[in-house]
Amino acid sequence: MPKNIFITGISGCVGHYLFDYIATDHENSYYFLVRNAKKLLFDYKSRKNIQIIEDDLRNISKYGDLLNNINCLIHIAPDWGSIDGNLDYTIKLFDLLD
Repeated sequence: MPKNIFITGISGCVGHYLFDYIATDHENSYYFLVRNAKKLLFDYKSRKNIQIIEDDLRNISKYGDLLNNINCLIHIAPDWGSIDGNLDYTIKLFDLLD
């Protein structure tokens, strides 16, 4: 059964390696939260099972309905501003999951 997978931080160094790993998966649906889609080094536009959400983790509350239907979360996005902010946004992200 196909899964809905939400990934943060896919445009970073670790994220690009992760994409290389999942690039052959055409069964599952992927939702990538990125601050700047121009940083993506792969062709996501040709993939019908990938949706780009260009926003900041600080605005994660806007995606509560989507996150309620996610089967798997891969959270690798850092908040370089402060550890407290990173912790707060991560807890909010986890709270929005079903």
